[in-house]
Amino acid sequence: MDEMNEMVLNGLREGQHGTPMPQNTVFVWVLRGNATNLQRQPKSITTLHCDMQLTALVNKFWELEELRPRKYYTPEELTCEQHFDDTTKRANDGRYIVRLPLKKSVPIGESRSTAVRALLRMEKRYAADKHLYQEYCKFMEELVDLGQMELAGAVTDDT
Repeated sequence: MDEMNEMVLNGLREGQHGTPMPQNTVFVWVLRGNATNLQRQPKSITTLHCDMQLTALVNKFWELEELRPRKYYTPEELTCEQHFDDTTKRANDGRYIVRLPLKKSVPIGESRSTAVRALLRMEKRYAADKHLYQEYCKFMEELVDLGQMELAGAVTDDT
């Protein structure tokens, strides 16, 4: 199938004989036809195209994406906003660095026995798959090397 037929829409405006004619397409209005029969050659050609439908769609997009300012913040949200303002920095490579907004005192509850049971299940699984165990150890060493984790004392099953 001819691609040109897919692009052309209804809307051909005829002018004087031998002059280009505006044709509506799925993209924009285009000039088509013979321009060599003009009595004198133009010194310059200036065109301006403004697609009002596209402009309206882009404006609508930005209106929908715009965040509405909040009128009321909880004390916790205000603390978080202040933390963001105080700790946001720009690195030399252009990335932003923001510290996590950790709460000062959060009661964790009793989770040690659950964690110990999960660790023992994991160790049993690693005993059956040596490659998985090696990858796990390498990952844990990387966390220690990066300072994201530190070694703890011996773990016992006190459940």
